[in-house]
Amino acid sequence: MRQTFFTLLASLILTGLSAHAAEPAIVLGQSAPFSGPSGQFGRQMWLGAQTYFDSINRQGGVNGRQIKIEALDDQYDPALAQKNTVTLLKDPNVFALFNFVGTPTILKALPEVDAARKNGSNIFVFGARSGAQQIREEPLSHLVFNIRPSYAEETEALVEHLTKRGTKKIGIFIQDDSYGESGKSGVKAALEKRGLTVLGESRYKKGAAVTETMAEQAKELKSKGVDAIVSIASYGAAAAFVRDARIIGYSGPIANISFVGSGDLLDLIQAEGRKVKKDFTLNLINSQVVPPVTDSKNALVAEYVSLSTKTPAQAPKTISMGETIRPLSFTGFEGFLNAKAFVEIMKKAKVPLTQKSFSEAAALFDADLGLIERLKFNANSHQALHHIYLTEVKDGRYVLIQ
Repeated sequence: MRQTFFTLLASLILTGLSAHAAEPAIVLGQSAPFSGPSGQFGRQMWLGAQTYFDSINRQGGVNGRQIKIEALDDQYDPALAQKNTVTLLKDPNVFALFNFVGTPTILKALPEVDAARKNGSNIFVFGARSGAQQIREEPLSHLVFNIRPSYAEETEALVEHLTKRGTKKIGIFIQDDSYGESGKSGVKAALEKRGLTVLGESRYKKGAAVTETMAEQAKELKSKGVDAIVSIASYGAAAAFVRDARIIGYSGPIANISFVGSGDLLDLIQAEGRKVKKDFTLNLINSQVVPPVTDSKNALVAEYVSLSTKTPAQAPKTISMGETIRPLSFTGFEGFLNAKAFVEIMKKAKVPLTQKSFSEAAALFDADLGLIERLKFNANSHQALHHIYLTEVKDGRYVLIQ
């Protein structure tokens, strides 16, 4: 009798464990650049997010459900991003779209998401790496849960800082697409608020690498007599512009917004400087949407650094493209933050978890995740954070501007 009891008990335990193990994974679909001149954006976002998800999965997941990322390379090409979005939306296992990278790409993806929603789906986008105003206003904002602040908030912080330094003549260097236009609108609004206007504007074509020349753009802005330049660019083009501006003798502040990829920008600028034995990092400013990884007093920074150092995710070649992925970066930290926010909302959502129950929990989410501000959404806002961190390069690294 006793043996029968223990046999039955063991059977029940095994049945329970089997049921627990059989819980389907939460699959998040990601389209991002993993190859091409902006490939580090996608790689670092993936690494930060996957490192956090791995830590959760090792603990059994959330309510027994593991979290996985199904990642597709779009090379920062809007047409590819649209194609990838269609592919992901057709996959019945994809719970949400996650960590898309770039304004021109997300703007191509969202009409596909909207069409799916109109056909009865509850799919949504979580944590896009874009500060564009278009995805923070209707008719698109209900499709996206944005974590990061907007480009308007970043450019306002930069213009405020520059004008407080006495700078009045500000020019812009922008990518010639919706990303550049979004940043330009922010700079223009911030200047008009102070009775100023954009003194000069210069553009470059998306996809430019550091090997290309930006001398004409630099000369154009210098000829306008600008005292400072706000750059809305990607790391390759931004580094080329900084290099060429310094070579022609422009010494004023050059300020980039967070999307540039600060660490990769700095690496390229330092490498270019070594070639000609010059320091191109002077007067280099960057707005950020997360604190520097050197801010050890910050609880979330400490968690990110610890997990990324001790148990980083191992990237397959489809993600790394054979390149080394920066283990600690502003971009990786943003991916990590998005992943943590997703998990915390999962924990608060009604069980069984559905796209609808997740969205309902997200719409009411308000929590302290270790940053200097609470992360929260509400019925009128699908943007969780608003604080901008201003940094400058000192002794070869980014530090907070005090």
